[in-house]
Amino acid sequence: MLKLKKVPKWEEVINFWEGVKNSSLKEEYKILLGFVLLTGLRISEVLNIKREDIDFKNKLVRVQQKKKRKEAYREVFVPNDLLDLIKSSNWQKFNISRRWAYHIVKKRTGYHPHAFRHAFALMLISKTKNLEIVRRLLGHSNYNVIKEYLNYTIEDIKEIVSGIYEN
Repeated sequence: MLKLKKVPKWEEVINFWEGVKNSSLKEEYKILLGFVLLTGLRISEVLNIKREDIDFKNKLVRVQQKKKRKEAYREVFVPNDLLDLIKSSNWQKFNISRRWAYHIVKKRTGYHPHAFRHAFALMLISKTKNLEIVRRLLGHSNYNVIKEYLNYTIEDIKEIVSGIYEN
């Protein structure tokens, strides 16, 4: 489990993405980074995505996940920037090992790839206040796993509490 201090703020994630979009990286690496940074997917889930899994009209990707020895699927939203990048590319599927994908993310951002899943979850909780949305988009079967995202920072607590005393 990651410690919160090792998870980037959502603004930092967006800054990483802006840097990736405007870089000279290979298209495949940009798309990989886009999925890791912006969707809350596990790196293993990202590496299994193929172009045919993407519903460009509805802005969704169908993600395969292995649950208790059987296959399951969930749909996750894909941001417009990433969809545009995919549409304008020849990318069909990832031809990258898990180890190399980890290296790309770590080298480009300084963070473990899973940190971006946590950043995504924290952003969702702060924007929606809805644990069911977080649970479904992250592909967890129960709420016990997502309880760690409820560890608010002192800044979050100050913001919540300060509003209680105002008229």
